[in-house]
Amino acid sequence: MLPKRIDAAMVQFYTLAKGEIYNANLPEISGKVCFASLGWLLTVTRDQGELKFNMLHPSNHHAQIQLPGLLRCPLKNIWKFALSSNPRSTLDYIVMFQTATTLGFCRPGLGGQGWKHLRFEGHNYIRDLTHYQGSFYVVDETGRVSVVCEIEDPKRAHLSVVAPEIPSEEQLLGPKKGIKQLYLVESAGSLLVVLCTSYHNQYESTIGCRVFKVPFSNGNSWSDSEVKDLGNRALFLSNSSSSFSIEGSGNSGCKPNCIYFLNSKRVSPFVDLDVGIFNMEDGTIDRHFSNSFNSGFEEIRESHLWIQPSF
Repeated sequence: MLPKRIDAAMVQFYTLAKGEIYNANLPEISGKVCFASLGWLLTVTRDQGELKFNMLHPSNHHAQIQLPGLLRCPLKNIWKFALSSNPRSTLDYIVMFQTATTLGFCRPGLGGQGWKHLRFEGHNYIRDLTHYQGSFYVVDETGRVSVVCEIEDPKRAHLSVVAPEIPSEEQLLGPKKGIKQLYLVESAGSLLVVLCTSYHNQYESTIGCRVFKVPFSNGNSWSDSEVKDLGNRALFLSNSSSSFSIEGSGNSGCKPNCIYFLNSKRVSPFVDLDVGIFNMEDGTIDRHFSNSFNSGFEEIRESHLWIQPSF
């Protein structure tokens, strides 16, 4: 989904399979901030001090799911949502959102009573959130991966570390590079951590990606777990939508063994977009693929969203 004005009801979608832009009238998202997970749009707006949440599917926006409201949480603090399952296939699903230091979740399909909050004192900032094989996982700013345990009881909920911190930036990347963003994504049955890297003096632009399979306390280290080839898979990474992988093929329109990244939190006429395709084989980045759907934005807008296809 292309960046939209906050008050816009007409939005644009770019399809990789056809290389075309099409318009969609979605009045339900006008005035709301949008996120995405498992093909669904999750919208948030503030109304008289309360955050209002709603879910809709872009292909059938008349089928909406209203989520509980939430007090005492600034909208700007919400970074990402993740769904445990597709609401089209089951009522037993969890919606979870992430801030820098907390998680919130609800079970709307089973008549859950509002949001439950999970606070983790003493932990580093959470950088990404995903659902993998029945559990929610987070990665913090050090690269440490943890699973969310006992989420049904906020008083007992805790993070259990499943993989330690990654090596230091200098040890891993060299003296002039740093980690711009960390992502968690499932691919071919494995949970991966992807590091998007940048030069310290050019933080806006991603210059490469490193991919690691999470070493689930199996005796392997991060250095033993680096992934050099994604095979026929392509990864889709974004700050505001759940990351995912699909098979690269002519039908999907995406290139295998590549990483499609949307690393700009906002679209602005004053800052270059950090959008591109990283080729795992030769380490190059194609920044021209977005020319067909990125025109000059005259005002600050929300970021792009990857909408996960349903096959």
